[in-house]
Amino acid sequence: LLFCMLLFMASYMAVVSLVGTITPLKTNFLYVGVDNPIRLTTNELNPKSLIVKSSGISSVMKDTLGVELYKVRINEVGTTTISVGVRSDKVFKTLFTQDFNVIALPDPVVYFGANKGDAIIASEELISTSALICRIENIDFECLFDIQSFTLSVNREGNWYDYEGQGKYLSAQMKEELLRAVSGSRIFIHDVHVKGCDGQQRILPGLSLKVR
Repeated sequence: LLFCMLLFMASYMAVVSLVGTITPLKTNFLYVGVDNPIRLTTNELNPKSLIVKSSGISSVMKDTLGVELYKVRINEVGTTTISVGVRSDKVFKTLFTQDFNVIALPDPVVYFGANKGDAIIASEELISTSALICRIENIDFECLFDIQSFTLSVNREGNWYDYEGQGKYLSAQMKEELLRAVSGSRIFIHDVHVKGCDGQQRILPGLSLKVR
C-alpha cells in the first residue's frame, strides 16, 4: 500500500510539474506585427530554466521587467501555438502549449485637434491647430502611427482647392487657406497615409469639418 501511495504521489507531482498558463497582458488574443506582452505562470521552481517558443514566423523575447514576463511577435494573422519547455541533452522538451488567435491591429482614427469624423469646429480651434493626430481607439494597446502624407481640401466661393501635406503638420499654404474660412466653410482632410508600429501602410478616410 505504501509503495502504491508513493507511486501515485510521484505520478501526481510529475503531472503537477507540467501545469502552467500563458496570459496576454493586454487582450485575450495577440496582434500581428507588434510586441505582445505575455505572462508565464507556472509552478516551476526555477522559471529561468524555461524556454518559450511560438510557432510560425515569430519571435519570443524575455522581458527585463520580470522573470515571468515575455514579449512575443507574430508576423502572420491566424493562430499561433506558444510552447513552454526545457532543454534536455540539447533537445527541446515541451512541457505545455497554449493556442492563441492572432489578429491585425484595427485602423486608427484621424484627429484634427479634438475633432474626428464629421465635426463642427470653432474658427479659433481651426486656425490654432497645426498638425494631425492619429491613434487607435477602444483598445488597451499603445501603437504609434507615423502620418506620412494627407490632402486638405477647402471649398471657397464654390471652388475646391486641394493642398498636399507631407508628414503630420499643416503647410504654410494650408494655414493661409484656413485663415480665410468663415462660418459655414467646409474643410475635408482625406487620403491620410500612415505607417503603424506593426509596419503596415494604411490609407485612412480622414475627417470632414464645418466651421461654426
